[in-house]
Amino acid sequence: MKKDLSFLLLVLFIFSILSCEKETKREPYEGTWSITTSGYGFQMKDVLTLTKSTFIDLGSSLINDVWVTTWGSKGTMVVTDINVVLTFTHAGGAEYNYLTDTYGEFIWYGSGTPQFEDMLQDMGGNVTLNGEFLVAGDTLTTRFDLDNDDLYISANEVTVYTR
Repeated sequence: MKKDLSFLLLVLFIFSILSCEKETKREPYEGTWSITTSGYGFQMKDVLTLTKSTFIDLGSSLINDVWVTTWGSKGTMVVTDINVVLTFTHAGGAEYNYLTDTYGEFIWYGSGTPQFEDMLQDMGGNVTLNGEFLVAGDTLTTRFDLDNDDLYISANEVTVYTR
């Protein structure tokens, strides 16, 4: 009886480990990626967080030694091999106050709101965006044909992020 109980516990332990391994298997693109750039007298950071089926992209500016989130987009995605289709469901931003030289609270706007539609136009006007994810170690290269010319040579069509 004691031998059977020990065997049963061992089998249950092995199955629990195997089931945990299946649950934690991640796609290479999953995780948080970032890129920091400088231009026009200030630093900008883009942080892209990816799961199997969602994305959140947040842009920040370094203001008085503090990173302030100034824009963002989020939505769903479908990834097949290296091909990805993003569907924007929210766009967000923080309004800049010229009098105080500060940003207000960051606010998300959902699909169908006038603010979302305005921001979507600023991002090119498409609710869906087709592209590619290429992962090599701690580097994610995104390629999106923003001007629909079937090339990845225009400004901002290729971005290289790191973990």
